[in-house]
Amino acid sequence: MQLNRESPPEQSRFAFILHTPTLFIHYASVWAAMTPGSFTVVLYGQCEERRTDATRTAYERICARGYHVMDFSEVVRRRIRFPYVVSNHFIAGPSPDPAPLAGRLLRRLKNATKRVVNPLLARTGSGKRYFLQPIDAYQHPPKQLGDRQVRFMYGADISDGWSLGEWNRIYDAFLCHGPNDAEAIASRFDADVAIMGYPRYDGYFSDDLPWREVFTEFDLDPAKRTILWMPTADPFGDDVCSIPFFAAHIATLMQDYNVIVRPHPMSFRQEPEFIALLEEHGYRIDRDASRDVTCLFRAADYVLCDHGGSAFGALYLDKRLVFLKTPVKAGAKVAEGASNEALMNHFPAVDHQDFSPMRSLLGDDARWERRIAEARPLRDRFFADYRGNASEVAARLLETLDQRLERRR
Repeated sequence: MQLNRESPPEQSRFAFILHTPTLFIHYASVWAAMTPGSFTVVLYGQCEERRTDATRTAYERICARGYHVMDFSEVVRRRIRFPYVVSNHFIAGPSPDPAPLAGRLLRRLKNATKRVVNPLLARTGSGKRYFLQPIDAYQHPPKQLGDRQVRFMYGADISDGWSLGEWNRIYDAFLCHGPNDAEAIASRFDADVAIMGYPRYDGYFSDDLPWREVFTEFDLDPAKRTILWMPTADPFGDDVCSIPFFAAHIATLMQDYNVIVRPHPMSFRQEPEFIALLEEHGYRIDRDASRDVTCLFRAADYVLCDHGGSAFGALYLDKRLVFLKTPVKAGAKVAEGASNEALMNHFPAVDHQDFSPMRSLLGDDARWERRIAEARPLRDRFFADYRGNASEVAARLLETLDQRLERRR
């Protein structure tokens, strides 16, 4: 499959930045609901490099759907600008503004030198090459593609220390999941705020969802109940990931339960020791970063989470959710003012120092039914009730941005 080199279609008004392959599953159903040709997928960073199986798989899935796709560096080099740029959270760069003149001149000088040196290296038979840097490493990447910025919320797990940072001031509009994140955003930033629900899980409510294929793919025993463990990553070293604290504990459940673990895609690159620990215990590991996880959720009887957004997926889908308590360090970014606390106050938790309550907890069916019914107000607080058609809602909100932003003037 070849990358598009031609300019975006004339009607392409939106650039969706993909800097991690996981974003494919956040956007895919919305793309399918949008007007054909109205957007371009722009690959950035690891997705542009396509050096890993995960990034190549995401790229192939995008191309297979016939979407217009370009590399970020190519868009910037050709000075293509889009009316709207959609991103999910902070990507890179310390400023919304371009680099100072001195920095821009230095980058151009380096690129000019590389253009001279590379042919000389080729003539000598050297395999070494210097890569050009067409992008501005100083300015936030979305600002290099267009002036009007849209934040497509990545998950309902918002926190003061991470997802509500000052970098959000670049956005002109936010698409939120429900009242909770919409109110938090509106109280902090001067932008258009709309509620879209949770598009990525629309397929869960379809009768055609091929969720039974999970049993074949992961060689599960249909006579056993299934546990889906979804640990978050720990990029800041705050001990928020449950893998090092619970890998040995949860492995003891394998005799009586099917256990699938889906590590955060970042863990495969940044925390290989966590993956090695899972392999050592013989876990069934989901390594597909751009998988549509709705099938995993449908196959799961229980969902185990620590921090991050996966717990909100379990809440949204009325799953039996258990939190895994890790020794989170003081000042952890994902825990500071985190919305996860509301879920932790409702759903049961098991501490890494005492795993003994887990089995009786999993087996108490009557209590689970009551707990899920009682969680409905919590679900309504975090999510609009667009279950099954949130993708269409999000698509229409994007396509009517002109009118809404005009009214704000």
